[in-house]
Amino acid sequence: MSAYVAENELISVIVAGLAHLDRPGLYISMPSEFAKFDVGSTSGGTKVGAKLKNMNIRAVCSRYASDKPSDYSGYKHISVLPPNQIELYKALCTYLYQCSEGNVPKSKLFKQINQLKSDVACSYCDSVGRAY
Repeated sequence: MSAYVAENELISVIVAGLAHLDRPGLYISMPSEFAKFDVGSTSGGTKVGAKLKNMNIRAVCSRYASDKPSDYSGYKHISVLPPNQIELYKALCTYLYQCSEGNVPKSKLFKQINQLKSDVACSYCDSVGRAY
């Protein structure tokens, strides 16, 4: 498996999705790792984005032993529109794939983001109704 450092835009989509978990019809809880932050504010969103970027960098550095965290720039907030459920799900899938190296998948934050991905998928399926 290969890993790359996620673009700030991808992480900003996830942050924007987290900031709008309370919208009607979306019954998803904020991961406890982010509960103390006001994700909707620029300051809080930047802190959450930095935590996500740092976890991603740790995974990449686990994959490529010659890489050091200092080789990569930190998170820079990009203003994006809130994603719909499918966009958020796809962003989470991409992000988690890029973080699936070393011990990162065993971390509390990775597990919470993975649970968030599952919750987004279930919420979407519930919102489209029954197919039978």
